[in-house]
Amino acid sequence: MDIGVSNYVDNTNYTSVDAQNYAPEANDEWLELKPFKSRNVNIWLVTQQFNLINHYVNFQYGLGIELNNYHYNQPIRYEAQTPAVENAPVIYLDETLNRTYKKNKLAADYITAPVMLNFNLTPYRLYPFEISAGISAGYLYSARNKFVNSDDGKIKTRGDFDMRPWKLSYIAEVNLGVIRLYGSYAFKGMYLRGLDIRPYNFGIRIKPVEIFGKVETP
Repeated sequence: MDIGVSNYVDNTNYTSVDAQNYAPEANDEWLELKPFKSRNVNIWLVTQQFNLINHYVNFQYGLGIELNNYHYNQPIRYEAQTPAVENAPVIYLDETLNRTYKKNKLAADYITAPVMLNFNLTPYRLYPFEISAGISAGYLYSARNKFVNSDDGKIKTRGDFDMRPWKLSYIAEVNLGVIRLYGSYAFKGMYLRGLDIRPYNFGIRIKPVEIFGKVETP
């Protein structure tokens, strides 16, 4: 299991026609996140490691669920799109007077498969020092905008919001004895149109030996 922080790099040109079509009147403050409020949790259902070179170099792969929650500063809202309205606006800012928001977030969940090369500097220690790097491919199986405000209470809107169905990312893991750190950074933006927002995650990886199997080649 991974427990960490979700965030992104926003390279959007908000004066462009595409950005204004997706989020009319948007600016670079609309999608700012609350610092360290957005979270990432990864649950790895399967992980395996194959010995390649004397346990110093190994091949790793896995399959799991990647959960991301992006908590916004501004009261932005997502509209579920209908197939009949192509390229319709998706995001707008709720400017209703005297309406306050307690929570406002976008949840994006993926089925993810990582592939990495692992370099173990101390393979025969109980708590080794390791560096792993590679790529992952994730399929977006659920996206939703959830908010809680003073007028409507709790509301959840589901849809793909013209988000990119596949997420390809650079990934890395560092094992410092008893502490494992992980990170990821997406190749491309998470939206198909309008916004150029590239997500990244980092945090602590919890990997008990008795849960994660190891397969070694002779």
